[in-house]
Amino acid sequence: AGEIPPLSFFGVNPPQWRRTSVGRYLRLLPRIKHMRGTWLHRKLGDRLFAREMWQPERGRFAFGCVIGVFFAMMPVPVQMLAAALLAFLVRANIPAAVACTWVSNPLTTPLILLSQYYLGSFFLGRAPGDHPKEDMLALLAQAPWPLLVGALISGTILSIGAYPIALAGWDWLSARVLQSRKEKS
Repeated sequence: AGEIPPLSFFGVNPPQWRRTSVGRYLRLLPRIKHMRGTWLHRKLGDRLFAREMWQPERGRFAFGCVIGVFFAMMPVPVQMLAAALLAFLVRANIPAAVACTWVSNPLTTPLILLSQYYLGSFFLGRAPGDHPKEDMLALLAQAPWPLLVGALISGTILSIGAYPIALAGWDWLSARVLQSRKEKS
């Protein structure tokens, strides 16, 4: 399939991105020249600024989605930070990894934790006990092993399934963008 140049992925030429409605907010983000020499740059090195870590590319994007979905299923408070760090270490797409952690949000987390508890109880051979199902923190404190086993199993299965879904979504989106560009020309 035809490759899309990374800087003009959304149909905006690089010098004109600041004039868009999104560009108004993106201008406020720190630039590489401002971040050089900071403590983050000293700790992580120039690899932090590598274009392949931030620009969308089919394989790295899909691998970033795998990392993000896996950490979305983990009952830890720093999911985005952990996903970004692992994506940095394995050179996956960092924005995709961070964005895919948003699968678990305040609306979906109670359902995810409850299903992980039942899944972990099933695999450990235990019957789900009389743990409070309304208070998820109490469930996490009283039954950590079924919840942890369920989280590892569901995170692994869903992240394996996220890879072909991300690739198919990438192919669909790039075909749509290429088609709209052909129609404009």
